[in-house]
Amino acid sequence: MNRSGLDPTARCTGNHLSRMRSPAAPDGAVKPATACRQGVGLLFAFGLALLAGLWPVGLAAILAYLDRAPPLRHAYAYLAGAAVTVSAATVLVLFGLSAVGATPHRNARLSGGVTLALGLLACAFALALWRRRPAPGRRPVPARPASLGRSRTGQGALAAFALGLVMWLPSPVYLAAVKSINDSGSGTVATALSSILAIILLLWIVEIPIVCYLISPVTTRRWLHTVNGWLIRQGRALVAVVIALVGLALTVAGVARLLA
Repeated sequence: MNRSGLDPTARCTGNHLSRMRSPAAPDGAVKPATACRQGVGLLFAFGLALLAGLWPVGLAAILAYLDRAPPLRHAYAYLAGAAVTVSAATVLVLFGLSAVGATPHRNARLSGGVTLALGLLACAFALALWRRRPAPGRRPVPARPASLGRSRTGQGALAAFALGLVMWLPSPVYLAAVKSINDSGSGTVATALSSILAIILLLWIVEIPIVCYLISPVTTRRWLHTVNGWLIRQGRALVAVVIALVGLALTVAGVARLLA
């Protein structure tokens, strides 16, 4: 016993018990900073997917299919073809990035190089679109894909499916969205769900007209013709500016990773 009347062994035992009662962090728990970084990366990927879906030619194609009979059969076939192409490309890109280790966690320089390449490719694509924009005062002629000509119903649906396969090959902006999903470092399930959501967001310019047509066919056709007319005049310039801004952002991010 000491002067205070307390047993020192009891004090040590009490400290030991208090340490035993303190809650420990569970194994495998995601730190708040890591969860925040993953969330920001996924939001950035979803934003890129939305921007990549801004494709006036896709709207013109779905409008042409909704204008012919049977409208929904051809529209569904076109959407299915687009979904197949985008899904296959998404899986291939995810597996490819994982195979070569092009992530900030495994090989930051390689990941930065891929981001830089996508940024430069996006800038080149934007420049090509800008040069092909309609001249001021000249009324552009809307393009009409060959598969939209007169054909039997079955052949028309097959042609619409094939057109969706070819027309929706992934752009550099969407490839950057897939890479952002992969860079987030989320688990397998989260990556798969995020990829599915990115595919849905990419095809919004096809999905929204179909949903609106199911609700109100006449109003949807009138609205689509108005929007499509504006996009024929201004669509290429708008898309070129958007892709150029994304390309510059990706280029800066890639260079920053290479210099880090």
